[in-house]
Amino acid sequence: MTPKRRLLILATAVLLLAGLGIGPVLHAASRAYKKNQPQAGAVGTTDLWSVPADGAGTPRLLIPGASSPAPL
Repeated sequence: MTPKRRLLILATAVLLLAGLGIGPVLHAASRAYKKNQPQAGAVGTTDLWSVPADGAGTPRLLIPGASSPAPL
Protein backbone atom coordinates (compact mmCIF):
# COMPACT_ATOMS: atom_id res chain seq x y z
CA MET A 1 0.00 0.00 0.00
CA THR A 2 1.49 3.32 -1.05
CA PRO A 3 1.81 6.28 1.29
CA LYS A 4 -0.54 8.27 -0.93
CA ARG A 5 -3.25 5.60 -0.58
CA ARG A 6 -2.75 5.44 3.19
CA LEU A 7 -3.13 9.21 3.43
CA LEU A 8 -6.33 9.05 1.36
CA ILE A 9 -7.76 6.34 3.64
CA LEU A 10 -6.81 8.35 6.73
CA ALA A 11 -8.41 11.53 5.37
CA THR A 12 -11.59 9.62 4.48
CA ALA A 13 -11.77 8.11 7.96
CA VAL A 14 -11.27 11.49 9.65
CA LEU A 15 -14.02 13.10 7.55
CA LEU A 16 -16.37 10.20 8.22
CA LEU A 17 -15.79 10.33 11.98
CA ALA A 18 -16.17 14.12 12.02
CA GLY A 19 -19.49 13.79 10.21
CA LEU A 20 -20.69 11.18 12.69
CA GLY A 21 -19.63 13.36 15.62
CA ILE A 22 -21.34 16.52 14.38
CA GLY A 23 -24.78 14.87 14.15
CA PRO A 24 -25.27 14.16 17.87
CA VAL A 25 -23.85 17.54 18.85
CA LEU A 26 -26.29 19.39 16.59
CA HIS A 27 -29.15 17.25 17.86
CA ALA A 28 -28.27 17.97 21.50
CA ALA A 29 -27.96 21.70 20.78
CA SER A 30 -31.39 21.69 19.14
CA ARG A 31 -32.98 19.90 22.11
CA ALA A 32 -31.34 22.31 24.58
CA TYR A 33 -32.59 25.30 22.59
CA LYS A 34 -36.16 23.96 22.55
CA LYS A 35 -36.01 23.15 26.26
CA ASN A 36 -34.99 26.74 27.09
CA GLN A 37 -37.94 28.26 25.21
CA PRO A 38 -40.92 29.42 27.29
CA GLN A 39 -43.81 26.95 27.14
CA ALA A 40 -47.45 27.89 27.71
CA GLY A 41 -48.68 26.83 31.13
CA ALA A 42 -45.24 25.96 32.46
CA VAL A 43 -43.94 27.35 35.74
CA GLY A 44 -42.19 30.64 35.04
CA THR A 45 -44.28 31.46 31.97
CA THR A 46 -47.39 33.55 31.99
CA ASP A 47 -48.91 36.64 30.43
CA LEU A 48 -47.81 39.99 31.84
CA TRP A 49 -50.69 42.33 32.64
CA SER A 50 -50.84 45.98 33.68
CA VAL A 51 -53.44 47.36 36.08
CA PRO A 52 -53.77 51.01 37.14
CA ALA A 53 -52.29 51.64 40.61
CA ASP A 54 -55.58 52.92 42.03
CA GLY A 55 -57.40 49.76 40.91
CA ALA A 56 -59.73 51.68 38.61
CA GLY A 57 -59.98 50.71 34.98
CA THR A 58 -59.44 47.42 33.25
CA PRO A 59 -56.28 45.32 33.07
CA ARG A 60 -54.42 45.33 29.76
CA LEU A 61 -52.12 42.70 28.36
CA LEU A 62 -48.54 43.98 28.09
CA ILE A 63 -46.55 40.90 27.06
CA PRO A 64 -48.24 37.60 26.11
CA GLY A 65 -46.23 34.51 27.02
CA ALA A 66 -43.75 36.44 29.18
CA SER A 67 -41.28 34.43 31.24
CA SER A 68 -39.66 35.00 34.60
CA PRO A 69 -36.61 33.36 36.17
CA ALA A 70 -38.46 33.29 39.51
CA PRO A 71 -42.07 32.12 39.85
CA LEU A 72 -44.21 34.74 41.50
